[in-house]
Amino acid sequence: MDFKLIGKLCELGVDFAPTAAGMTRSNVRGWPSIATSNKETMKKWFKEDGDCSLVAVAKRGRTAILDIDDKAACLATGLKQEWLQGSFGVATPSGGEHWYFRQDASLEGLRSVVNVHAIKGDRSSKKILELKIDRCSVAAPTAKREGQPCKADGAYTPITPLNGQLPAIHPDLLAWILAHAEAAKQHFSTEADTHWKFHPSFSVERFCEDNYSSEYLSGMLDERTFVIVPEECPVCGRANNGSTLGAGVTKFFFSGNSYGFACKACGVNARYEYEEKMDELYDDFDPWSQYMIYEHEDEELMAKKDEAFLKAVGIATQEGGTDTAPEAAKELGRDPLEFPEAGLYGALGRMAREIKMPLGLAYPALIAAYSAKVIEDVMADCRVNVYLCQVAPIGGGKNKSWERALQMLGMSEGTDYTMATPASDRGIQVLLGEQPPAKKGQPKIPGPRRMLLVTEEIEEIVKKGSIDKSGMFQTLCTLWDGNMKTFSDRSGKSTVNCRLSWVGGIPVNAKTPEKFASIFGEASTHGLLSRFLLGYSGVKWNYRKWEPRAPKMREEVIAPDQPIEEMPPDTGWQPPTSVRGFEPNAEALIESWDDPTDASGRAKYYLRKVAILTASANDESMVSTACAEAAIEFTDWQTELRKVFRPGIAENSLEAKCTERIIETLRRMDERGKTGSEGYINWKRVSHDNKWAETYGSQLVARVIKGLIDCELLESYAVEDECGKKKERDTKWVRVVKGGEKSGDGENGATKT
Repeated sequence: MDFKLIGKLCELGVDFAPTAAGMTRSNVRGWPSIATSNKETMKKWFKEDGDCSLVAVAKRGRTAILDIDDKAACLATGLKQEWLQGSFGVATPSGGEHWYFRQDASLEGLRSVVNVHAIKGDRSSKKILELKIDRCSVAAPTAKREGQPCKADGAYTPITPLNGQLPAIHPDLLAWILAHAEAAKQHFSTEADTHWKFHPSFSVERFCEDNYSSEYLSGMLDERTFVIVPEECPVCGRANNGSTLGAGVTKFFFSGNSYGFACKACGVNARYEYEEKMDELYDDFDPWSQYMIYEHEDEELMAKKDEAFLKAVGIATQEGGTDTAPEAAKELGRDPLEFPEAGLYGALGRMAREIKMPLGLAYPALIAAYSAKVIEDVMADCRVNVYLCQVAPIGGGKNKSWERALQMLGMSEGTDYTMATPASDRGIQVLLGEQPPAKKGQPKIPGPRRMLLVTEEIEEIVKKGSIDKSGMFQTLCTLWDGNMKTFSDRSGKSTVNCRLSWVGGIPVNAKTPEKFASIFGEASTHGLLSRFLLGYSGVKWNYRKWEPRAPKMREEVIAPDQPIEEMPPDTGWQPPTSVRGFEPNAEALIESWDDPTDASGRAKYYLRKVAILTASANDESMVSTACAEAAIEFTDWQTELRKVFRPGIAENSLEAKCTERIIETLRRMDERGKTGSEGYINWKRVSHDNKWAETYGSQLVARVIKGLIDCELLESYAVEDECGKKKERDTKWVRVVKGGEKSGDGENGATKT
């Protein structure tokens, strides 16, 4: 290889990854992540393996590579040679060409690879060109290909000199590619099988891009299974050399429930194995569950389809059934769970906008993070620590919200926050308490005086704390109320003296709040939930690269609608301000506020905390009227969230939790009008959509449904004969029996027509 040429390309921003000698695709695990333009790293690769070779890697924002497989066909359909002038070109052993371009704004938003076929719309026709934008590779210039199946041996030879900077792709060339490129593929399950269908928003291109691969072949393998064969295995990098779906080395399988994965080369034969490997290889890998693959996963879509089905069995549907919401919110046209922008205040409000995430996650995350940054434990007669539970669906951005909040506030791991999941109260003591002295006779090493505990999944701690005789929940409650907790055992006493704040997440949305209830049991968590603030977003968050500004504070109040670019010059970060009290009008506002649904009495206490913290962050020593008004808006939003996300009352047994989950789900659907006009609903379909069988077991679910019918909490549908007499009961269709009603499942029960 010509290492002088490779070095020049590195200087121009072209990235390379290692591969075995003679290969034109990388066989190194995680090659997209290790691809680099660092010449010292490449020297190390060759020092470790003198026979290795290189592939050039297209990366978003850096280099794009145009891979022309059939130049004659491209020229015949309008490609012009002058569009390639100024670029660096390489001839391939098979008669194709590679052209290198610097990526600019014109390529933003395009798929990782854009394909052009000889006949547009006919994917079975020859692929004549590929524009590779991200996580795609070609053999490096001057590399040699040897022994590759169905491919000619030879070298990749430069055909133009490398002069100066790489150009951006010519606008006419890009326009020609996009005009001839294949549109996003619309996939389907065969008409012969109505068991499942793809969601309308699902696309193979997006799935492949999220899994660091590109499509080689796809289609129905049989009447029930759809298969994607990627260009190469995202785990081991092995290329697919087969010409049919069945011959593909690596496959993704879709048959109505999640997806499957198998690779003959690396031996990974299950989705969970695949996702574990991908999580090891790629720091930013997110599994498939962040979006819907199948239409039956979309409750609203299936509700519309159910209308025709319900009518077909003689049950009329309600007109205009919608989710219930407070009338005031309906009149305003706003979801009561949507974060109110009037709740933003000052510097933290400005930072929430800068984070570029749903405000319902960003602003609470900043409040919780800032509560661990202030020096004083108590301000204006109020403890300032915060426990925060971020509630959002998978892919909603829970983890990213606090990651960005910590970056925005300039907080340091080990000093301001720690990432941990303590398994017991003793685990909390080890994490935050005194440590044994370095040498015998010396005093104990004190633990931190303030700390933000960051736990990715709160459910893990709840499960561990629910074990019999665990004191973890009591310890967490004690540390919310005060700083001190002493632990005693045979080895002696150890004291925690720390102002603890805590942030974590739960993957739930408002459509299935009973999942939240099953995690937070009223008895098992010992009042812990009432000590939490809640953050919430019900939408999938689309990740975008983000860089934080340097942490900063401002003295003046910043209006929520003031554009960022119109703000005054930064003044630099100042030490957190101590809040001495409330202005008279602010105190009157807070004292007059009340939440009649608050059984714990902690809502007003949290109202004061939020007001004090947001005032401190805005460098105000007194809580102003504007600050109090914003805090009240924020706390009113908390009230709406707590109406939906309530603790469960079931005891810590699987059957009790299953019963509560089923009855609460059916009640919610009845309240939201997602049933027939008489309240009947197909519980087996609901079970499938909510994965009851996977969670509790199919036999237990069926037994609980029967028990609820026997207890007259549910009523099954009565099927009548032509004379109007009760013929039998269809237990697949049930309705919730409301207070004061009598179930028709008894001997003299009423029938339905």
